Amino acid sequence: MQEEINGNGYDEDAALQQALKASLETVEEQKPQETLNPIMGLVEYYQEKVNKVVLAANQESKGRKDLPSHLFASETDFWYYNCMDEMDRGWGCTYRVMQMVFSNLQKRGFLDNIKMPSLREIQQRLATLPGYNSSIVGSKKWLEPPDANNYFKSYKLGGYDTTYDFAKERHVNKFWEDLKCHFSTVRTPVIVDDKFSTYGVLGVASNEGNRKVLVFDPHMHVKKTMTIEDFEEQSAKKKVPTLLNIKVM
Repeated sequence: MQEEINGNGYDEDAALQQALKASLETVEEQKPQETLNPIMGLVEYYQEKVNKVVLAANQESKGRKDLPSHLFASETDFWYYNCMDEMDRGWGCTYRVMQMVFSNLQKRGFLDNIKMPSLREIQQRLATLPGYNSSIVGSKKWLEPPDANNYFKSYKLGGYDTTYDFAKERHVNKFWEDLKCHFSTVRTPVIVDDKFSTYGVLGVASNEGNRKVLVFDPHMHVKKTMTIEDFEEQSAKKKVPTLLNIKVM
């Protein structure tokens, strides 16, 4: 499932211009000190953390009707900027979330006979599809969730696009219900775009009326391969936390 979220709170044009400028710059000091590898076991790590909260709540429930609940994607590797020696800071976030989806499908046997595509190989496959051409190959072209949908459909894997307006409560509620349904059945990462950046959503959790989504943010600027602890530290510094509250904006 690929989705776009619209909401208020930032100057979209200014943010877009800033990101485009960054994507066209190649700064030597931004390059990693080593080959960056994806992080394995991140979904399971957060699932275990939430399980502990649920267990504790169940033990102290005392008749509560709103016990914590949670649903997660199946096992998925976390891919982020500049992984595997491909420099994509400023433009590659959608590609990285696509790699997260690809890793999920590999682990479940859908694409297990196909190696993880590089960013260039993603572009090469898109270039063969209607609506694209060879000019995308080797470029820093931004992709959007519909491009990801087209890519996976080329493997005969279905998906769909939808748009939510987070200024409207019914859209927020629909987003929440759609995520719960998705993680109850399909269990792949969900590609979410706010017209500026792309993120992976890999789970939902609720407790005492609070609704949260598990966000994997590929916009990580690091010099060395990240550990799970590094991921948590980086996420804490960013405007998009790992466990993000869902509410009307």
